[in-house]
Parts: sequence; C-alpha cells; structure tokens
Amino acid sequence: MTVITQNINALMSAATGSLGMSSHRQHSRAGKRRQWGGLRQQWKLLGLFQIDQQHEFYSLTCMMKEGLATAIQNTTGCTPTKYFIVMQSVFYPDDRISARYDIKGCEVSRWTEPAPEGSQIIVVFKDLNFEGQYITLERQRPWLLRQMEIDTSFLQRLNVLDYSLLLAHQPLQKDERHQSPSFATLIMRTKKSVKPGSSPVDVGIAAVSWTVPEDAPTAILSETECICLNRPQTGDASNSSLLQMCSKHTGIGSNADDLQDFSVQNRRLLPNLKNPLHVIDGPEQRYFIGIIDIFTVYSFKKKLEHLWKRLRHPGRSFSTVSPQTYSVRLCQWVKDHTN
Repeated sequence: MTVITQNINALMSAATGSLGMSSHRQHSRAGKRRQWGGLRQQWKLLGLFQIDQQHEFYSLTCMMKEGLATAIQNTTGCTPTKYFIVMQSVFYPDDRISARYDIKGCEVSRWTEPAPEGSQIIVVFKDLNFEGQYITLERQRPWLLRQMEIDTSFLQRLNVLDYSLLLAHQPLQKDERHQSPSFATLIMRTKKSVKPGSSPVDVGIAAVSWTVPEDAPTAILSETECICLNRPQTGDASNSSLLQMCSKHTGIGSNADDLQDFSVQNRRLLPNLKNPLHVIDGPEQRYFIGIIDIFTVYSFKKKLEHLWKRLRHPGRSFSTVSPQTYSVRLCQWVKDHTN
C-alpha cells in the first residue's frame, strides 16, 4: 500500500562478487545477494518499483537528484552521505476528493477542526473525525485487511512506529459503477497486476470498478493468461502446478523460491489509473489509501516518551507505543471501520 522509489540496482551492486576471490569471500558475497534479494521481495509486497530510463518520471527524478546534491554540499568540500525516499502522492488525482484523513488508530490529539463553510482551505482530518463512518469495500475488504497486516508487520520488524494511514474518498460517477471489464481490458489488467516490480503508470484506459470474485477466481482468469489471483494457498500438488502455469504466463521465475514468493504475495487486479496501487473502488466510493511517515524508530527517547504519556493520559490511547502494539492497533482500526 506504500509506493516508494528506490534505486534497486545500486543496492544490488554492493553484493556483486568478482572473479578470483577466495571461497570464503564468495560465500559472503552470495549471502549478501540473497539478503538483498529477500529485501527486494519485501519491497514488492509494499508496492515498490524502480524508475529507469523508460519511466515517465525519469527526467524528473534526475533533476531532483541534481538539486539534492547541490543542496547538501557544504563549505568544507566534504559531502555527507544522505539518503532520500521519494513517495508518490497517495491523493492523486485529487480533483474530486471530498474528504482526507490521517489515521493512527488512537485518540489523543486526533481531532481536527473542520474549515469554515465556504472556505477553500484543504483540511486533513484525523481519527476522531472519522468516527461513525465506514470504508465500504464489500468483496475487496479481505484484500485490504491482508495488505494492512503485510505492511504493518514489515514496519514492526523494522522497529518503526508513529506512521499514518492516509485515507481519502470520492463518489464514483454513474458510468464507473458496476462495470464489467472487456476481455482485452481484463488481460491487460491481469498482466499489469502480476508483473514483478511494475510501476503505476497511466495506460490510457478508463477506470474499471471490478474485482476478481473470491469464490471462482480460476474460472475467470484461466481464460486470460493467469489463474493465480486471489487463489487460496493450500500448498498441495494442484497448487504447485498452478504456480508453474503462472510462471509460464507472467514471466515470474520458475525456480522454487520465486514461485513460493509469488504464491504468498497479496495480489489484486489494479485499476487503470495513474495511481493504481493506492486506489480501491467500493460500490459507491473510490478510496485512496496508503501508509506514510515510516521513519520514526522506537528508540530509547521514544520509550521515555511512552512512559511520560502513560502518566499524562491514563486510560487513553496515544501514538507513542511499541511497534507491535502500534501495528496491531492500526490493523484493528481498519477492521473496525470497514465493511
């Protein structure tokens, strides 16, 4: 649910071995390559992608890199090492969005006063403003709950807290509701959804509000080059043959590790929009959803802040808690506010 741009090739080059190295060093390099490979698989689960020369944002990112390099230069001539993550806006396109929320799953300081009537100021509301409302997704609800578990579990392993779930919604127009995709559109969307590391680019086709039925996914997608989406993971022989067929039609590696990784990823058919990873259509509303602010580590300072807030706000929920508590609480908030 989070879209982050990283130069994966640069990271992978750090783990590349060379000829003539000792056996010990070669094993060490191989171990590093496996670690980076595992990290790349984690990134895919979070909707990460690489910007290469063919990407529509390539020229923009080149300008950003040059500007950042100039900005961090100091007078001593020694350039410090700094790392940046560029995130695509969750609320894009935003021309019809009717409300925006920043959700942390707690109550302390989680209310925002609405703007005066007629004001042009864009206000981002918080948890308490959302009370009494629901994210209505129907058949796509299980996908969202599972994706929240994947994302927050990953952040928990990084010992991170205080991130936010951005949420916005807009009403679907009449021609966007209850559509069935054409055969060609279904093939294109399926390929786009299962292609490893694919980036969210505009394909120039109108959005289709449709999802794979959970009770009969194979009957539909077997006619369209992939029958893997939303398939229950049983681990039996039939599932193994299913993964082999997916490998043939989607270009995913055929070795056991690649197929197993593919089998556990939480796939869905992406809508034909410029921001498909963050867009989920319900029966009446289009929702924009994504996790941001993923840099706060549960350090000693944050642990002291947690103790202080327990004294300051007894019996109330606040944002500074352990990563495990934060992860579980945010997932529970999504479960309680979706239907």
